[in-house]
Amino acid sequence: MSGDIGKIYISRKSSIRTLEFFMTVDILTTNVRTQRVAAHSHVKGLGLETDGRAKQIGSGFVGQVEARTAAGIIVDLVKMKRMAGRAVLLAGPPGTGKTAIALAIARELGSKVPFAPMVASEVYSMEVKKTEVLMENIRRCIGLRVREVKDIYEGEVTEITPVESDHGMSSYETRLTNLTVGLRTTKGCTQLKLDPTLYDVFLQQRIEVGDVIYIETNSGAVKRVGRCDVYATETDLEAEEFVPLPKGEIRKQKEFVQDVTLHDLDTANAKPSGGQDVLTLMAQLIKPKKTEITENLRKEVNASVNRYIEQGIAELVPGVLFIDEAHMLDMECFTYLHRVIESSFSPIVILATNRGFSKIRGTEIVSAHGIPQDLLERLLIVKTLPYGLQEILEIVKIRAKAENVNITGEALQSLAEIGYRASLRMWQQSFLFRLFNCVVIRPRCCCSSFVKRSEEQLREIENRLFMVNSVESAWESDFPTAEIEKEDFETNRQFLPAYNSKYKPARYFRSYTLAPFVNDSELLRNFVEIGVDLSKLESRSNAVDFLVKLDWKKDVQPMLRFLVLNGIPLEEIGQYLTRNPWIFQQNLQHLTERIGYLKSKAFTVDAIAHIINKARYWLNFDIQTIDSRLGWLQNNFKLTGDEVRDVVTKEPKLITFGTGYVQRLQFTFKEEMGFTKIQTKQLLLKDPKLYITYKSVLMKSFDYLHNVVGFSHETILNWPRCLRESSYKARARHQFLKRLKRDQFDPQRPNYVTVEAMLSGDDGEFCARVAKCPEAVYNEFLKQL
Repeated sequence: MSGDIGKIYISRKSSIRTLEFFMTVDILTTNVRTQRVAAHSHVKGLGLETDGRAKQIGSGFVGQVEARTAAGIIVDLVKMKRMAGRAVLLAGPPGTGKTAIALAIARELGSKVPFAPMVASEVYSMEVKKTEVLMENIRRCIGLRVREVKDIYEGEVTEITPVESDHGMSSYETRLTNLTVGLRTTKGCTQLKLDPTLYDVFLQQRIEVGDVIYIETNSGAVKRVGRCDVYATETDLEAEEFVPLPKGEIRKQKEFVQDVTLHDLDTANAKPSGGQDVLTLMAQLIKPKKTEITENLRKEVNASVNRYIEQGIAELVPGVLFIDEAHMLDMECFTYLHRVIESSFSPIVILATNRGFSKIRGTEIVSAHGIPQDLLERLLIVKTLPYGLQEILEIVKIRAKAENVNITGEALQSLAEIGYRASLRMWQQSFLFRLFNCVVIRPRCCCSSFVKRSEEQLREIENRLFMVNSVESAWESDFPTAEIEKEDFETNRQFLPAYNSKYKPARYFRSYTLAPFVNDSELLRNFVEIGVDLSKLESRSNAVDFLVKLDWKKDVQPMLRFLVLNGIPLEEIGQYLTRNPWIFQQNLQHLTERIGYLKSKAFTVDAIAHIINKARYWLNFDIQTIDSRLGWLQNNFKLTGDEVRDVVTKEPKLITFGTGYVQRLQFTFKEEMGFTKIQTKQLLLKDPKLYITYKSVLMKSFDYLHNVVGFSHETILNWPRCLRESSYKARARHQFLKRLKRDQFDPQRPNYVTVEAMLSGDDGEFCARVAKCPEAVYNEFLKQL
């Protein structure tokens, strides 16, 4: 290896002092190929002892001893082929090494075991189904090792001589008659006379004297293995792969091992190369979008693989599928994964998530880690813990070595503090590009400028979403350490459940759980007794801030008395306050005036009670807003006073939703669905809830009922609630009636089925009244849809 060393002198003058300091940078130019440093380039493996226990520091890893030990057991099970059809979940806060552990597992398994990493959000595409993306990645990590014994000629090329002869038709032209190739091994040399068509293959592969090749006797295929290592000392500029001189006879039988994945076989059969004509090439270029591999093709590939395995020429190598951010998958993806895990062709699935209890995507179901309970029971959960300050200090040293940066002293300590107080990602992404200034000029000032900017936001996000102790984090963020240590500073005393302070009322600190404070707070205990759900209030931090400052006798009791007197049942008062805690921000006199306004508009007492109970935010609006929205509703739909009262009593959320949403849906009914202006009024009078329903639900139901089934606008007006029913329900029941030949929707003919009869009631009532068949028959039909 050769190279040149140079020096660059960099000077920087301070604006305060006339000091000038110099920094020497040594530049080494060499022909060694450098690799790009990635986020986990420093991770070389799991760093395990001989007994399987993880080292505290090893193979680029620091800490997480329990998680790495568990990962080592998983690696052993994979190598013994006893882990197929199982799944692992890596769970922990952000920046605790979940992805690094998965990559370390891949490096421990080696390059022969397939490893397919993906992010859960990759499954969502406009061109390919979610299940297709999952299946492609699953088959990418199922390997097939094919072993084949071939009769070959192998050796180092000593001669390449094309033999030419005169052309029979003209004495001025020659043609290639054969190709003479000399091969050499440790046992001797020989010459082969080859077909002249192989000369083009030699030119394409750039085979020359000194290369090691082999030629298959059956097919005549030629393969260049590499350059003979005899020529390795000639020059250091060649980027060649040097191989030793072949041993033994030139003609021999050799076993070839080829590693492919099932996805490679699927792709090869789904997109055959075909001919090399112009039409074939053009068809490949103008292919409009990515095509999916059919299930029938995969079945044929599986059959061929099973046949190879039975013949003993191939073996299956189950790999690892790593899905990061697994909480981004929805219920369909989890169901599909559950089925795949139980199948015969199944890899080891490793999921990673940083969520605690969260909703499953696309549903309202709250589950641990955002994963369904049935799948969670099949997972082996490996937990990662947050790093300590000393561990982060070691990680900074390892990353600095990987980045070829020398960091010492104050800068190293400051970087570790950033990772400890915020996150490892923050110092890695936001700090390294200004590392020169931190090392040379003012390390402490530069670190503080980065930490203070987003430390509070990061802590708040982690407290809400991630798996950290939110109460302790809230205390740390509200009280600097220097102020907490002052015992005589009364307002800085932490509110602990076991601490009985003489200062009343006790100060509540911003937190996202109220459980530690209930026993020491009369206000919170009374809220619990009347039925307020504190767990739901915890998600509304702005509501908690003013609720804990209320006085039970002065603020809460008068409000409770007002609500009960105006129609809120006593047993439902807790539910009302849970949904609308901001009612305590309203003035009691203003609330009385708003009730008086409704009475002045001839609303009955029962109607007022129904309005404020169903529309939880009604009392939060002032009289001017309510009056203007009622006036707009009456003028826009040409309603009488009684009709306005009837509509608002049926659906008071028409007023709290605002006029904009109602106006947009009115335009949809009239212009997009084709209802007349009078019919839009009839829709409002018969079913006001239509005007606060999602537009997509209305459009899908109308499209199927009107354009597919054939119900007219007048028929839909007879039971307008049909537009709020699910389009899937309408399609299922219509197709079932069609199969039974009971799809009679003409009112002039017998056995007429109304839209209300088809869509109202549960499945049992539908089967008894309309389909005239047992419910079990309908359930079997639904399974075929």
